[in-house]
Amino acid sequence: SINIFSDMLAASRALFKYDSGISCILGTGSNCAYFDGNINHEIVFSTGYLLGDEGSGYDLGRRFLQLYFQKKIPLELKSIFEQKNNMNRKDLLTDIYRAKNKKFYIANFSKFLKQHENHPFVSNIINDSFLSFLKKNPFQYKGFNEKKFGFVGSIAFNFSHHLKNIMKQYDCDLVILEKPIEYLKNYYLD
Repeated sequence: SINIFSDMLAASRALFKYDSGISCILGTGSNCAYFDGNINHEIVFSTGYLLGDEGSGYDLGRRFLQLYFQKKIPLELKSIFEQKNNMNRKDLLTDIYRAKNKKFYIANFSKFLKQHENHPFVSNIINDSFLSFLKKNPFQYKGFNEKKFGFVGSIAFNFSHHLKNIMKQYDCDLVILEKPIEYLKNYYLD
């Protein structure tokens, strides 16, 4: 027989096996749950990218693009960004609205943020996005700072030092898995 479960349960089992903790996914989208060692318990209802997905690649891209269109990014970043994308604001906005999958199109701009993550302006965008995710989602769980945290997803892995610095401020232990499929495989092989 074949059983199909959610990506959230897969993340929890990969991160904690049979232990408890707060599992977080930060990829193109975002989500979290409290895992009791057996099943997940919803912390906050996930509303997807239209109404949520803070801390995700989509959120990072959206935050940066909003500032870009509002002419609020430093000139040196604006110049690099426009040269890299070979288009101006009007063309870019047209491309965004024409994209078949707007969520993934916008999430792709997180790659530019990764390339410039040490720039203080970009670092603030990243930290604000992660803090927004944490405060609106896993930090809603009572006694969150007494729980282990685990993160999976491309954004969690690629921006891990930002996450680690934030979690250190809240005195939270965390693990970030680059390839959770290997850990999930071990869960099922046990």
